Amino acid sequence: MAGQQRVKPGFWFLAVSGGMGLFIVQILVHMMGPLLVDMAEDLNVSVAVAGQLSSITAISWFATALLAGPLSDTYGRKKMLLIGLWVATLGTLGMGFAWDFPSAVFFRIMTGFAGIISPSVSALVSDFTPIERRGKGLGIMVVGGNMAAVIGVPLITILAQLVDWRWSFFATGIYAAAIGVYLTVFLPESKPDSTGGLNVFGRMKPLLRHPPMWDLTIVNLLVRATFMAFLTYFPAYLIVSHGISTAQTALPMALIGVGLIVASGGGGALADTKFRLKVPVVGLCLAAVLGVVLFNVDVSLSVAVALGVAFCLAIYTPFPVAITIFSMLGGQRLRGAAMGMVAFSNQGGSLLGPALGGLALGLGGYGALGVLCLGMGALGAAVAVVRLRERRIVPVDAAMEPQ
Repeated sequence: MAGQQRVKPGFWFLAVSGGMGLFIVQILVHMMGPLLVDMAEDLNVSVAVAGQLSSITAISWFATALLAGPLSDTYGRKKMLLIGLWVATLGTLGMGFAWDFPSAVFFRIMTGFAGIISPSVSALVSDFTPIERRGKGLGIMVVGGNMAAVIGVPLITILAQLVDWRWSFFATGIYAAAIGVYLTVFLPESKPDSTGGLNVFGRMKPLLRHPPMWDLTIVNLLVRATFMAFLTYFPAYLIVSHGISTAQTALPMALIGVGLIVASGGGGALADTKFRLKVPVVGLCLAAVLGVVLFNVDVSLSVAVALGVAFCLAIYTPFPVAITIFSMLGGQRLRGAAMGMVAFSNQGGSLLGPALGGLALGLGGYGALGVLCLGMGALGAAVAVVRLRERRIVPVDAAMEPQ
C-alpha cells in the first residue's frame, strides 16, 4: 500500500513549476506590443487594426479563465492546465504562419486559451502547499511570471529585430511546448471532486453567496485597474513629457519589471503574516499618492522613473496577498472556482483601467490620469479598510469545505 501512495511534491518544485506556467502566460500577454508595427505591415492592416488582436485575445482569455476554475475542481487542475497550455502553444506557433489578418484572429483566439493556465496552476500550487507557506509559494510563482517582462519580452523583441516578428512567435511556441512536456511528465495532479458533475454555476454559487468573496474581488479589480492605467500610459508619458524615444523607454520599463518581481516576492511573504490584510490598504494608499504626484508634478526623468518603480512596488504587492486569500475562501473543494474570480477581477481591471485612463487622458491630459490613479487607489483602500477583516475571511474557508 505504501508504494501506491502519492509522493507529495516539494515546495520549491511546485512554486517554480507554477512560475514556469505563468512565465508563458505573461509573455503571451506582453509580446504583442513590441511586434505590433511589423505585424501590421506584414498582414497589410493598420497598426490600430492589428492592435485589436490583443482585444480579441482578451475576450477568449476572459471566457476560458472563468470556466477553467470550476472545471479544474471537477476534472483536475493538471488536466485543465495542460489543455490551456497546449491549445495556446498551437495558437502561438500558428501566429508564425499567419497569412492574413483573419488567420491571425483565429490563432489569437486559440492563444486566449492560456487564460486557463493561471487559475489552474494557482489552485494546484495551493492544493499542495501548507497554509502557513501558501503566500510565499504563490508569491514565488508570480515572481516567475513577472520574469517574462524582464527577460522574455526583451529577448523576443531582439529576435524580431534580428530576424523577423514571426520567429518571435516560433521561439515562444517552441519554449511553451518544452514547458508543456515538462509539466505533462512531472507535475502532480490533485484529487478532483466530481460531486455534482459539470455544473459551473453550481460550483460558483456557494462562493458568490459569501460577501468576503465580492469584497476581495472588488479590491483586486481596483488594484489591477490602477496598475493597468499606469502601465498602459507610463511609457507614453515618458516620451511626451521627457522627450525620450520609444527605444529609450526599454530601460525604465525593465526597472518596472524588476519592481514587479520584488513586489511579488514581498507580497507573497507578507501574505503568510498577520499583517496581510493591511497590505492592500497601505499599497493602494501609497500608489494613489505616488500616481497623482508622478503625473502632476514636474520632475526630472530619473525621479519620474523612480516614482514609477515605487508606484509598481506599492500597487503590485497586494496581488499575491489577494491570491492567497482567494485560495482560502474556496477551500480544497472549490479552490479552482475561487481562482476563477481572480481571473475575473484581473481581466476586468485590465479592461477598466486602460479605458478609464484613456478617457482621463483625453479630457485632462496626464494630470487627469494622476487624479484617476488617486481616485481608484483611494476607493480600493476604503473598501479594504471597511470590508476586509480576518474574522470574516477565515470562517468562509471552513464554510466552503464539504461537511
